[in-house]
Amino acid sequence: MVDNLLSEQQMFDGFMDTAIKRFASEKPMFYSRGNHETRGPFAITYPQYFPTPTGKLYYQFKHGETAFIVLDCGEDKPDSDMEYSGIVEMDNYRTEQAKWLEEAVEKPDYKDAKYKIIICHMPPFGGWHGEQEILDKFVPILNRSGAQIMLCGHLHRHIIKQVSDKVNFPVIVNSNNNLLKVDLAAKGSFKIIDQQGKLIDEVTITPLH
Repeated sequence: MVDNLLSEQQMFDGFMDTAIKRFASEKPMFYSRGNHETRGPFAITYPQYFPTPTGKLYYQFKHGETAFIVLDCGEDKPDSDMEYSGIVEMDNYRTEQAKWLEEAVEKPDYKDAKYKIIICHMPPFGGWHGEQEILDKFVPILNRSGAQIMLCGHLHRHIIKQVSDKVNFPVIVNSNNNLLKVDLAAKGSFKIIDQQGKLIDEVTITPLH
């Protein structure tokens, strides 16, 4: 949506004005920070436009019978990368977040939910430093908690990773050109639809009760 965050005007021109016209004036909007939103002079200010229950950029909420956990992936490169000029500390930040996650998955709203959905911009695969951190620090907790699916972006292409020996739930990486349409009325249906309205792929999950 934007490569980095420079100003309020850039944020509204980049995506918020369109979101408001399409849905955000009537339907709730929840924000999951990606690595590019950590960059630029407006990166510190923009979270004020998207308040969360925790006051942080990682949080959880329940909608109907569905529990959501929104994780903040942080940056994708090591903290020492020259791009960051020595001013980020994402590894410790993700460690701190993992401690919060341990507590979050023990709350009744999550434990007793019919569906358990995780949202994280970067997926737990791909080989980059940040992706490996997510796999190492977040996924073991999510595996134990019975998480059912993770929704991601970041890679700018459509990928579905099925359950593996390391990740006990499917991961949908949505392309920047496709729509991910979710229906939890009868079953957990996650449909990937292209710009012409054609169904490209689908993942279903079974209600927990």
